[in-house]
Amino acid sequence: MDISMADKRKDGAPITPTKLPVFKKSKAVEPEEVSNTAILNAIRGMEKKFEEQLEQLRTQAKESTSMIASLTKAVQFNAEEVKKCRKKI
Repeated sequence: MDISMADKRKDGAPITPTKLPVFKKSKAVEPEEVSNTAILNAIRGMEKKFEEQLEQLRTQAKESTSMIASLTKAVQFNAEEVKKCRKKI
C-alpha cells in the first residue's frame, strides 16, 4: 500500500481522519415563575443604577466643560503673548 506525499504530515506519519467532538446534550430548563413584583423591583433597581450613572456623566460633563474653558483662556493668553513677542522681535 503506497501513500503519496499529500497524504503524509511533515513528520512523515500518515494523516488519519479525526472524529468530530461529541457535544453534551443540554437538559431543558424549566422557566421559573417570576412575579410582577419581582420584575418591578428589578426594573426599579436598574432605573436607580441608570440614574446614578447619569448623574456621574453630568458631573464629568461639567468638569470637562470647565477644563475646556480654562484651556481656552490659556490658549488665548498664550496667543496674545506670542503676538507681543513677535512685535518686539
